[in-house]
Amino acid sequence: MLLVVFLAYIVVEAGEKPTYSAWNPDYVDFPLPDVHPYPGWVYAICVLLAAVPCMLIPLGALFKLIQRLRKYIAHKRTPNPYDTESFTSDM
Repeated sequence: MLLVVFLAYIVVEAGEKPTYSAWNPDYVDFPLPDVHPYPGWVYAICVLLAAVPCMLIPLGALFKLIQRLRKYIAHKRTPNPYDTESFTSDM
């Protein structure tokens, strides 16, 4: 679900170029603000600031899953020295 929200955010934000209003007394329509697009590096930093926190959550979950799988496999490979065929548990 988080991946869907993240991808939708990227699609919406990539569709429009971010701009800012600048006060420029040499502008032809001077009382109105002069609108400029942000440089590409600013846009890249904004995408990184949005992407990195969103990607840390699934990466953390994947890390925990790998840890649990490794622990499960290691537990299956090492036999219990106290486990015997003659013992049956009543539980």
